[in-house]
Amino acid sequence: GGADDERCLRRSVAAFSDVELRHAVLHGVGNNDLDLNTKILGQDSKMPYFITSCAGQRMFHADGEVATARAAKKHGLHMALSQLTTSTFEDVREAHPDGAKTLQLYVWRDRVLLKEVLDRAKEVGFTGLALTADFSWVGNRERETRTGFTVPPSYSMR
Repeated sequence: GGADDERCLRRSVAAFSDVELRHAVLHGVGNNDLDLNTKILGQDSKMPYFITSCAGQRMFHADGEVATARAAKKHGLHMALSQLTTSTFEDVREAHPDGAKTLQLYVWRDRVLLKEVLDRAKEVGFTGLALTADFSWVGNRERETRTGFTVPPSYSMR
């Protein structure tokens, strides 16, 4: 769903309704014909993209961000981890010890806590930082109110 009366959501869906992705692009090119290796933020990557962050992954899978780190390792990809992770930085590092990792950072007013988070991320080997500037308030999701949908009142790494 979207926020408030979902007009923006409907407009976005309408704008993309005429777009069709053609899956046949590069059809006939063999797996050994392409070298997709590149660098992202100065780090090696086997493909020209990385796995972006998503908070609270353990709400959807028991292994959460650790499973994402395993997938990134398996495919040689850089990954980003949300500051609102439900797995520890250390568990993510253990699952993908040599991989490039970026922390998605919410710039909180509590600068002491923010510095502690940054120090921990650096200590466990995060190599990049993505600042989040769009989390100043949560949208009014009227559909969620009507349907009774709620995010668990508190989820954690445990």
